Amino acid sequence: MINIVVIITLIIFSFSFGKSSFYNKKELSIGFYSGEVQGIRSIILRPNYFFSVDIKDNIKKSLRYEFFLRTLYGDARTGDGNIDNQFLQTDIYAKLYFSLKDTQNFKIYWGLFSEIYIPLKNFKPFIDKVEEEYGAGEDKVPTDKPFNFGLNIRFDGIYNKFFSSMEIAYYIYGHRVAPNIAPMAPLFGIFWENRVFIIGNFDRPVFTFFINSGFIMQKKYDGSKIFTKHDFFAGTKREFDIEMGIDYLFKTHYHLFFVFYGYNNLNRGWSRTNPSAFRDGFYTGVGFLF
Repeated sequence: MINIVVIITLIIFSFSFGKSSFYNKKELSIGFYSGEVQGIRSIILRPNYFFSVDIKDNIKKSLRYEFFLRTLYGDARTGDGNIDNQFLQTDIYAKLYFSLKDTQNFKIYWGLFSEIYIPLKNFKPFIDKVEEEYGAGEDKVPTDKPFNFGLNIRFDGIYNKFFSSMEIAYYIYGHRVAPNIAPMAPLFGIFWENRVFIIGNFDRPVFTFFINSGFIMQKKYDGSKIFTKHDFFAGTKREFDIEMGIDYLFKTHYHLFFVFYGYNNLNRGWSRTNPSAFRDGFYTGVGFLF
């Protein structure tokens, strides 16, 4: 898997250097984490470092793609109680958008998306130590190589110093791990990005404050109906994530960022009736745009 990351990096470096913008960019980033994130195999990750590749570009005026790869390295808290230190996980996100409306201040896209979470070591799942029965068929959801794909629609609003984007995603197939490290099968998600360009503007960002949030609901993997009398949505509310941070772009090709994050379990923590589990922390790094 490390070889795959190296190959992708070499391919990206083969691209010619050019001007990066907010919508169209190619970036390599490195940095470090402080905090926890949920991991594949239902383990608790405590990343120390990360490496990422972020590409956003137009194939033609009415068609664009986005690709993001991130590899985490650090500690894993596993089911046997051990702490291990090595490469842990690679996440890949790919999107293909078709333009429905494109004006200076408002854009609408519809498209396809795919998410792949690749474990770089098959740790024993931490969730094995949880004795309580999980609902929604979560004990049947695979955790070794989660993969999602589906359809989405995106609305972008742009006004000089402000940018707002809302994306609604419907998961045709897939599974992931919730912040309480219970596996789940997502049904749909709503993701909202908001940016204020404190120095610069949308066309020439310099210093930016942003807040990103995401809400995910899960399917009833055991075949139960989604809508029942219990809790209206049958306990399918699953995850609310938020990131808040700052970006600083300087000398055209360099990017500094600092981000606080909180990935919150909505429906339950270790208990089916008392929600408590969440993962939070911060990450920071430097990127090179080309």
